[in-house]
Amino acid sequence: MDATNDFSSDNDKYTNIKTLLASSFTFQALGADVCPYPASKCVPMPGVDFTAIGEYFCTFAMTAAVMDSLGGAASSALEGNAVSDFAGSSTETLGEWVGEIQACMTGIIITCFCAFVIGLVFLVILRFAIGCCVYSAICGVWIMFIAAGALCYVRSGQCAGVGLLESGQNTASAAQTAGTTIAEASADSGSLAMNAFDSEACSGPGCSGYRGVQDETQSGKTCMAWADQTINATLKTTTMVTAYDLQKNLCRNPMHGFFTIWCYTTDPSVLWETCLPIGVLQPECPDGYEVEGEMARDVIMWCGIILLFCSLLWILAVWCFMSQIRLAIAINKVAAQFVYNTPQILVVPLVQVVMGIVWCLLWSLCAMFLISQVPDERTPKTAYVSYGEAYGSYDAEGTWTVGACIGDWPVGAVWKDEDACVVDATTGVAACWKCFPPRFVFDYRFAYIFFSFLWTNALMIAAGQFIIAAAVGIWFFTKHSEKRTTYKVGKAVKWFFRYHFGSAAFGAFILAVVQFIRYLMMYFEQQAKVQKNKVMEIALKIGQCLIACLERCIKFLNKNAYIQVALKGTNFCRSAMNAFSLIIRNIIRFGIVAGLSCITENIGIMCITIATTTLGYLIVKGLHPDSNPVVPCILFIFVGYIVAKLYMAVFLMAVDCSLQCYIMVEETGGEPGNDDDKYVPGPLIGICPADGASKDDGKE
Repeated sequence: MDATNDFSSDNDKYTNIKTLLASSFTFQALGADVCPYPASKCVPMPGVDFTAIGEYFCTFAMTAAVMDSLGGAASSALEGNAVSDFAGSSTETLGEWVGEIQACMTGIIITCFCAFVIGLVFLVILRFAIGCCVYSAICGVWIMFIAAGALCYVRSGQCAGVGLLESGQNTASAAQTAGTTIAEASADSGSLAMNAFDSEACSGPGCSGYRGVQDETQSGKTCMAWADQTINATLKTTTMVTAYDLQKNLCRNPMHGFFTIWCYTTDPSVLWETCLPIGVLQPECPDGYEVEGEMARDVIMWCGIILLFCSLLWILAVWCFMSQIRLAIAINKVAAQFVYNTPQILVVPLVQVVMGIVWCLLWSLCAMFLISQVPDERTPKTAYVSYGEAYGSYDAEGTWTVGACIGDWPVGAVWKDEDACVVDATTGVAACWKCFPPRFVFDYRFAYIFFSFLWTNALMIAAGQFIIAAAVGIWFFTKHSEKRTTYKVGKAVKWFFRYHFGSAAFGAFILAVVQFIRYLMMYFEQQAKVQKNKVMEIALKIGQCLIACLERCIKFLNKNAYIQVALKGTNFCRSAMNAFSLIIRNIIRFGIVAGLSCITENIGIMCITIATTTLGYLIVKGLHPDSNPVVPCILFIFVGYIVAKLYMAVFLMAVDCSLQCYIMVEETGGEPGNDDDKYVPGPLIGICPADGASKDDGKE
C-alpha cells in the first residue's frame, strides 16, 4: 500500500474539520519562554493546567475559570483523587518493599553472614557425601529412563475412557504373569504350562479359539475354576465344556460375540473380568484408543522402547566406566578438602565481583558519553513529501525501499513538521516529513572501548582462574603435614602478577576477539533488519551460533591452559597445546568429571539456596515476629544463589585443577616413596600410582 496515497486521503478526509476549527475557534499560544516550539504546538488544552506532585512528576489541574464554574469543593475533590491515585499507585508497592527490608535489616545482615557459613559447611559435608550423591544421581537417571519409557509404552496402548494409571497397572500385571509363567515352564518341562505355552495365540472371532494357560485377569485377579462357578448354569453343559475346553481356571471365551477371553474371578467384589494372552502386554480396545491415529501410537510406543533400551545402555555404561566414576568422586572430594583447608580462597571471587562492578560502572559512564554524541551529519536535514519517502515503503511487488531517514542502525524517527513545510514553487507540493536523529549511535570509538570492555572482563576471569589453579597446585603437591599451614593464595597472586600476567592477557585477548566478532554480527543483524534483508539476517544468526560454539570451546581451553600455566609455568601457547593434548588423551576422564561436576554444582546451588532461605526465614521470624517475611525471603533466595555460585565456581575450578594434578602424578610414575614426603590427598590414596610404578601401571 502506498503511504503517500494514505496520507493524502487522510488530509482530504479531515480538511473540512480543520477548516471549521480554524475559522470558529481562536486559542492563545504560550510564550516562547514557556514553550520553545512552534505556536501550533504550544496551545494548552482549554480549562486544563498542570501542577507538580514530585521532583519529576506532574499531573493535571483545573484552571481558575473552571474551578469557579464547578465550585471549589467539587474541583478540589476531582484534583485530589487524581493526584492521590497517581502518587499512591507509583509509590505504594515500592515503599512497602523498602519498609519491609528496613524493618528486617538486622535479620538480613545476619542471614547474609550465615550464607557464607552454610556454603562452607556444605563443602565439608560434600567431602563425605559426594559418593552417595553421585550414586543417587546415577540411580535417579536410570529410574527416569525406565519411568519415561514405561509411560510412553503404556500411553501408546491406553484405551479410551481408561485412566493412565489403570492402564499401567494392567500392563505391569500382564508382564508379571508372563514372567511367572515362563519361570514355571522352565522349572517344570512336563507341566501344563510348558505343554500349552505355544498355544497363547488368539484365533477365531473374539479369541474364541484361545487354548493358552492364562489364569489371571488384566488387573491380576485370580480366575475361578469353571467347575466351581454357579453364576451361569448354561456354562456347565457338556456341550459347552467340550466345545470351549473350559478346564481348570484358564481364561476362555465361551460366549458368542464377546470381543476377547475372560473368566470369573475369586474376588467377591468383581464377578468377571477380561484376560490377556500370556506375552500380550496391551489389550485390544473395542471402544477406541486415547491417542487417536495408529502412526502416533506407534511413534509413542517406539519412543518408549528406545527409552527403555537407553536405561540398559546407561547401566552398561556405568558398569564399564565405574573406575573413572570412582576417580571423579575422589577428585571432587579432593576439591572439597582443598576449599576446607584454604577458606581464604573464597575471597578471590568476591574481589572479582567487586572489581567487576566498579569496572562496569566506570565503563558504562564512558560508553554513555560516547554513544550519546550523535554527529550532526548523521541525519538528513531535507524535508520529504511523504512518509514512505522518509521512512520507507513496499512497492507493488512487495520489495522494501529504504527511506532517506533510515540508513543505519540505530535509527531515529520520522515526524511531520506542519509548521515549516517546504513548498515547491513549481509543483506546489509541500514537503513536511523530516528525520529525527537517533538518541545514540555506535561508531569506531565505541567499538574500541567495547573491545577493551570484553578484554578486561576476560582478563579478570583469567586472573581468578589462575590464582585458584595455582593455589590448588601448591596445596596438592605440599606434604600432608604442611597442607593447612603453607602459604597458598598469596603466593599464587604473586606468581600471577610477577610471572604470568602476559599469558593471562594473551588468552583473554583471543577470547575477546571471538566475542567481539559475535557482537559485531549482532550489530550487522540489526542493520539487516533495518534493510528488511531476511536472507542476511538469518545468515548472521547462524554465524552467531557458530561463533558462540567457538567461544565456549575457547573458554574451556583457556581455563585448562591457565591451569597448565599455573602448574608448569609455561607460556600460554605451550600451555594451551599441553592442555589440548591432555584432554584428548584423557577425554573420558574429563567428560565424566565434567558431568559429575555439573551434578554437584546443581546440588550445591540448590542446597545452599534452600538452606539460606530457610534459615533467613527463621531468623527474621525470630527477631521480627510482626514483620512480613515475603520480601526478605525473596532477597534471601537471591543472596543464597549468589553465594552458592561463588562457592561452586571455586569448587569446580579446584576439581579441574585436581584432575590435572592427578594426571601429572600418574604420568610421572607416582609420588615419593618416603612417608614423610608424601603429598597425594587422602581421597586419592589407593588410586594414584604408588612409588616406582611405571606410567602404564598407574593408568586406569
